[in-house]
Amino acid sequence: MYVIVYLISIHHFHQLIMLNYFSRNETKNKSQRRQIYQTLLQPQTRKRNHSDLFKSLVFFILFYAILFGILICLLGLFLYKIIDANKPYLTGSYSSLENSPGLSVVPVTSTQMNLIAYKDGKQDSFLAYHDALIAFLLHYEYNSYTGNSLRDCLQENNSQALTAETLVQTSCVFNLDWSYKCNINNMFGFDNASPCFLIKLNRIYGWLPPILSEEKGVKICCRGANPNDDILLGTMCLYDAYVHTEEGCERQCAFIPHQYFPYLNQESYRSPLIFLQLINPKRNVLMQIRCETVNLPETKTTENNK
Repeated sequence: MYVIVYLISIHHFHQLIMLNYFSRNETKNKSQRRQIYQTLLQPQTRKRNHSDLFKSLVFFILFYAILFGILICLLGLFLYKIIDANKPYLTGSYSSLENSPGLSVVPVTSTQMNLIAYKDGKQDSFLAYHDALIAFLLHYEYNSYTGNSLRDCLQENNSQALTAETLVQTSCVFNLDWSYKCNINNMFGFDNASPCFLIKLNRIYGWLPPILSEEKGVKICCRGANPNDDILLGTMCLYDAYVHTEEGCERQCAFIPHQYFPYLNQESYRSPLIFLQLINPKRNVLMQIRCETVNLPETKTTENNK
């Protein structure tokens, strides 16, 4: 009996202590809030009328408005004066690309892989690739109508002979007739077991390929990734600006003419292409193609050229 009463007494005593603690803290917090409020009203007399409150409000509005205006001016100076919309701030070896352009293939319908698979004779299975090729080449078709900013680069010996103004305002025309059989009329070869693919060199502002002047341009060679793939690929044809006939099926390398460089963000610029066609490749097997530049110097990012 005594033990129980003792425990109950301790319990009530603890509650009284906690209530007293919270009540004192609450009173203290109210006192602190009242003191802060009075200090904000008037540090000296602790009284402030409506006029003083209005002046304080105007001051803070003007202060933050001026601060925001300075921020906008600095941002505008950075975006429109320091950064050029038509030219990257860092170029050449200072850029993240380090003068090492990579190769891209079209069509690509997935960002996860470059696998192209379809069923011969079934249009639904290759329609996505067909549409991707049309969408990509549509810009080249439209570009053929802007003749004032285009020039026939294959008639020029060297891009360095042109003035800087001409290089910026004009670009080389790329004729889609160079695709030979890889065109929309033939459904890019997908309907007759001879699919076509596009190979292009990624753009780098101001980059000139470090090749000899007597060379035609950047040389790109394609072959099977493995010895067995060369047999599975069937007949490989490469069409470019120089060769776009049946002779393209007698070689493993093609060229991107050096006249198409440098890329200077010209409005009418279109990347030069190489058309790769596989004639009667082996069906129902997985095969790999390896394309790479062969006349560019080795760099740290050589894998980007493959």
